[in-house]
Amino acid sequence: LPHSLIGCTVSYFKGRRGPTGPICVIPPYITSTSFDAIGEKIKTCDGSHSCMQHEGDQKSPPSAPNLLLIDCVGRRVVAAPPNCRYLALSYVWGNQKAKCVSIGKILLSIPQTIEDAITVTSKLGFRYLWVDMYCIKQDDQVDVSNQIRHMDLVYRRAHATIIAAAGDNPDLGLPGVSSLRRTRQTHAVINGVSVANFTNNPWELADSSMWNSRAWTFQESLFS
Repeated sequence: LPHSLIGCTVSYFKGRRGPTGPICVIPPYITSTSFDAIGEKIKTCDGSHSCMQHEGDQKSPPSAPNLLLIDCVGRRVVAAPPNCRYLALSYVWGNQKAKCVSIGKILLSIPQTIEDAITVTSKLGFRYLWVDMYCIKQDDQVDVSNQIRHMDLVYRRAHATIIAAAGDNPDLGLPGVSSLRRTRQTHAVINGVSVANFTNNPWELADSSMWNSRAWTFQESLFS
């Protein structure tokens, strides 16, 4: 599914065709080859899929008003440049408290899931990332209300949504980015032949996650 990236596992593996076809041995960390493959899927979506095309009188959805984004190069929260390309993060807060962040201030000591999402965003060739904890002025109830009303635009305009399906808070990180994958693949070499089992369907892992139990993340998935 090219418009969503799963944090618990990578759902795209070159060469995998099905239960009777070849399967690759999945490394414990996401490799540059996997990032390249995901990037190509996003490009295919941009150029070929109806969700990203607007024909005739149908116009692209407008940007959310007063949109803020994390600049992954400068590691600062900035006002969204016109028509910029960005990714969005969908995750669960757990007991994490809201952050009061000033525009332009360098982000320090951020939760590991958000740190990993910044890494993924950069690896996929994007500069900007939307994360509600930092891109909504949590100490300004007027801005909170305004941004909540425009969640559909935030996620519809994102080129892809990173889903943090592992864990129940933003401190675990994205397995495969800063830590080993949760699902390990059993494999061995027998008489020069590599043998490996099929891993679980990543969507099954997402379905049983804390992320999939929240109404807030449900709407983020739907809008994406």
